[in-house]
Amino acid sequence: MERSGSSRRKGWIVVLASAISLYALAGQFGESEGYTDALFWHDYTLPDVPPGGPLEEAGFLPGDSVVSVEGIPVEELGMYSRWPRSLARKPGETLTMTVERGGERVSGEIRYRERPSGVRRMQLGGLFVAFTFLWAGVWAFLFIPSSHAARLAAMGFALGLAVPGPNLGGWNGVRDHIQLAGMVLFTLLLLRFFLSFPEPKRIARGHLSTVLLYLPWLFLLGCLGVELAFHPRFYHAFGGFSSLLMLAYAALAVVALLHAWFSSSREERSASGMSRVLAGVGVGLGGLLLWVVDAALLPALEVPLSSWLPLLLAAIPIGMVLGVRQGAAAGYEGSVRE
Repeated sequence: MERSGSSRRKGWIVVLASAISLYALAGQFGESEGYTDALFWHDYTLPDVPPGGPLEEAGFLPGDSVVSVEGIPVEELGMYSRWPRSLARKPGETLTMTVERGGERVSGEIRYRERPSGVRRMQLGGLFVAFTFLWAGVWAFLFIPSSHAARLAAMGFALGLAVPGPNLGGWNGVRDHIQLAGMVLFTLLLLRFFLSFPEPKRIARGHLSTVLLYLPWLFLLGCLGVELAFHPRFYHAFGGFSSLLMLAYAALAVVALLHAWFSSSREERSASGMSRVLAGVGVGLGGLLLWVVDAALLPALEVPLSSWLPLLLAAIPIGMVLGVRQGAAAGYEGSVRE
């Protein structure tokens, strides 16, 4: 009976992962939307007008306050995101946006373009990284008898929820908020993993620490619910809090990883799989650093390997799976109260 129940759980895990994968693929390949740089802040102002882009071509300026899109008042557009995808056009088509500038109203036609190759590569790269986390976690759950494997699977599902899906019309706001909640949950579960790998740290053994870790994320869920319920008064008002929360969880995860490294011997790191985990994290973070340097500090240069960021980030879940498998073989099962 127990084996039958375990098989059913594993079957449902595969079905759920497959459903998330199909949903994410539909978001990337199921539509033919064009591209525009028309994004506005939660106060409906245009923060930037990229040179040579659709906004500049239409005659708009930074700081313009958006009044309406296609004649629909901006407050009635719904919780779609910073740009209403329900009004999106195909490449070559246009829509009219009206802004207020210096007490006057100015209108212009925004012409959609083909997605730039760089944007497309970034989207596909993000999808590749998410799928690597998702299916590496599923594989670990299916074949590694360890609670660490279950945590890897949970991380994969959280990141899968963060992948942009297809256009859902009036439900786009709910979809976007689920994506944001999934991304924050991913960083939280990453922290939980390193607090328990290869063996539970003292802070991870009690109920109180679990409550303290999850409480900020639960508070964020409440904030996202407020945004959906009281739009436009709270239109994306809590984006800054979610970013800080992700940064805090990720930073604490790195601290927990380093603590496990420095508090164990070379033999323990090898036997527990910690060396493999750290190798994967090092490759991924190194790739991220190269990408930041290339994008922000040396935009005119092509830093070697910077364009391989998705492949380098994929080393993180692969290293984690290999480390968990090595640790399980050595008896590091990682049981801890959740």
